[in-house]
Amino acid sequence: MIIENTKAHVSQDNADFIRRMSETMAGNMNLLKEYPLVFGFARSCKMESSTVVANDIQEIKDKTNDEILSDVYRNVDKSLFKDEVDIQMVMFTIKSTLFQLVHDFMRSGFDDEVEFLTKLDGYLTFFKSVFLQVNIKNRRRGGKLCT
Repeated sequence: MIIENTKAHVSQDNADFIRRMSETMAGNMNLLKEYPLVFGFARSCKMESSTVVANDIQEIKDKTNDEILSDVYRNVDKSLFKDEVDIQMVMFTIKSTLFQLVHDFMRSGFDDEVEFLTKLDGYLTFFKSVFLQVNIKNRRRGGKLCT
């Protein structure tokens, strides 16, 4: 369910990594609205005491993460990033920060979706200003930059 949700929300037509992460977070929010316990269930699986079951769960988790992130990381336009940044580190930082934001929102009991979306927008704006080229509008459609 988590894989299908992510694939449905990540556009391969857009090569902007930050935009893809925004789409992923929007998809996660929609999934949380429809199935509020899905990520909690996935997280609780980490606590399994049986080694055999824990290994099976870890294998499924690794496969799921690889499949989800392969779509997000596929064909990213690296020319959008500033020349001086370590692109792999930047993508890891963005992904980790935004996933932590979702986890914090889940821990809060989903109290304030508007606050979550405001924070998400703030992080996305910050990441764009710090890591992306100033003269690029960070939107691609049909291979052309949109202004």
